[in-house]
Amino acid sequence: ITLTALLVIICNQFISAGTAKPNTTEKNNLDIVTYSQGKWGGQINDELTMVFNRYFPEGIKLGAENSMVLSSPQAVELFLPSGMSPKPFPFGQITDPGLNYKNALAGELVALSLNLALDHYRKDGASTLLHLVITEGETKGMTVEEVFIQANRKLGGSYSVYSFNILTEALYAINRNFSESGTNKGFLQEGQQFAVNKGE
Repeated sequence: ITLTALLVIICNQFISAGTAKPNTTEKNNLDIVTYSQGKWGGQINDELTMVFNRYFPEGIKLGAENSMVLSSPQAVELFLPSGMSPKPFPFGQITDPGLNYKNALAGELVALSLNLALDHYRKDGASTLLHLVITEGETKGMTVEEVFIQANRKLGGSYSVYSFNILTEALYAINRNFSESGTNKGFLQEGQQFAVNKGE
């Protein structure tokens, strides 16, 4: 599945959604769970296999003009966690790079792709995570969807006004915002979007 297809699957659930009231409680009443790179990279094998087979039968593809493809759950586990400096993908397409390629932004984007799919599955065809709003930092006011799109552009060689470090830090915080015990750590909340799409 491509980035566009994943977004269409999830976004279609929200075409008629109204503005939600801000969530000011610490308890996660949105029924959202997010996992870090490390968790997806081998600690939750059954959930990874289920989500991957259901939502990414053609592999997870990230990027734009240049791209990276992870073709199986095993390829995800070999790639994650991925650290070191974030950077654009090499020219063309890289497939199942394993431990031979390190890119922090790519690792966080893979984790977010899986978290979005998991949220969609847990909501039985709906989703909440995609439209939550960032509450702090350089990407304050952007939705998760907007940051997701900007990160793909940046990795794929397209223009984005946001730096690699800003996008990596935002995705890092998103992927760790909701704990398994049901706590919202406060980086994301429901509410009216008050930022515009930048770099389009």
